[in-house]
Amino acid sequence: MLKKYIDFITESHDFITESQLIEFLLESDVMFSDNFKKVLGKIDNPVAKKILDLEKKDLPVVANYFDIDMKRNDYLYFTPDRKAQEILNDPKELYRFVGNNGGWLTHGDANTTIFGRLGYVPEGEVYRPLSTEVGEVVEKIVSEKSGKTWVWLKFQNGQGVYNLEKLRPVDDKHKLVWSKNRQDVRVGRSMNALLTLATKDDKTAKFTAREIEIFVNLYKAQIDKFNDKFSFFTEVKGTEIYDKYQYDNYYDPSGTLSSSCMAGADSSWLEPYTKNDTVSLVIFKAPEDDEMIIGRALLWECLDGKKLMDRVYTNNDSDVELFRQYATENGWWYKSNNNSGSSYNGVGPEGQSERLYVQIQLQKNHENFPYMDTMKYYCPKTGILSNSKPDNAYYYYCEDTDGEWSDSGCSACNGNETIACPVCNGDGHIDGDEGDITCTRCNGNETIACPECEEYV
Repeated sequence: MLKKYIDFITESHDFITESQLIEFLLESDVMFSDNFKKVLGKIDNPVAKKILDLEKKDLPVVANYFDIDMKRNDYLYFTPDRKAQEILNDPKELYRFVGNNGGWLTHGDANTTIFGRLGYVPEGEVYRPLSTEVGEVVEKIVSEKSGKTWVWLKFQNGQGVYNLEKLRPVDDKHKLVWSKNRQDVRVGRSMNALLTLATKDDKTAKFTAREIEIFVNLYKAQIDKFNDKFSFFTEVKGTEIYDKYQYDNYYDPSGTLSSSCMAGADSSWLEPYTKNDTVSLVIFKAPEDDEMIIGRALLWECLDGKKLMDRVYTNNDSDVELFRQYATENGWWYKSNNNSGSSYNGVGPEGQSERLYVQIQLQKNHENFPYMDTMKYYCPKTGILSNSKPDNAYYYYCEDTDGEWSDSGCSACNGNETIACPVCNGDGHIDGDEGDITCTRCNGNETIACPECEEYV
């Protein structure tokens, strides 16, 4: 039995030796994910029914917390039981920092009183963590002066004192069990090994190789049906875009989705998205909970009729490819490099590659802008948003994480409000707000007075 179990645990990875296996053997409740139970429940087969009966049974398992693999119908995920117990029994209070700029106390004399109450000794610069990092609470206090709660957090690479309002608790340990330290293994051999462990006390758990094979084929067919990979994608517009940028709607606080600088953004910052019909948001709903999302990407309707999918943000990097497949399926373009650069090297629905100059028509009255990955240039006179500086026009540069924008002046005059008239090459003047060009010689109407006869030519 042990040999069979070693075969099971080492099938796809040489990550554990026989001696380690013996060392780690312990009695634990067998746990299945909701999705795994759903799939098993739809299979009318004695093997599937018996596997379902094994959940929460005490068995000498090293592998536990079994979950389906959405991308491969013949594999399962599991978490080493020892790692799962470490997560579940960890008494530490954990937080993620979800602020943008600010939200921490600088190491200056002004904060000495708070540091003293915390027992915190500042050294060097305060650590500025990414939103993907998890910090452990050392101490908390409430400021007598401001009423704010300040938290001393230790991260793997540094520490600091942070405003509780800028922190998000990591307290769903049960959810972490299903996402950390996961390994993969084939369905047939893993479930056969689990059933073999159960035969000691339950002789009905013993099945032939042919019976296991039949179960596996039924399981694979059910996964293919369950895993319609595009059924979890949809588009949203308007205020729903704002909702899907909020942390409360993220299934998992991980990956680029959670670490995005616009995650949790103020509603006014996102108005260029929520108040324009030419912008929508492609979302990837969590199969485990379709009210939550595990990925998002902006979709632009361009003046030339193209639809372009912008940078993709996901919990899992591998899901970026699913977004690209979905774009191709719908006849959209997508960025060949999934980055925040303004260059749109695109891949078309037929697989063609092209560098695109993109223009999107927006309203003309936006006061706030989010950080833009690709479409960084906005002309307030025309309401045109693009991935390139507008010609001879005043524009905003939208690369600010606080809902603001840079006054970059004008692509025609470089911010000095003077320009050669494009009509007669005379001395021109450009309006700093609207970008209108006037000329001291022709007034922009292509006629000037002849110095000899004073006729207009």
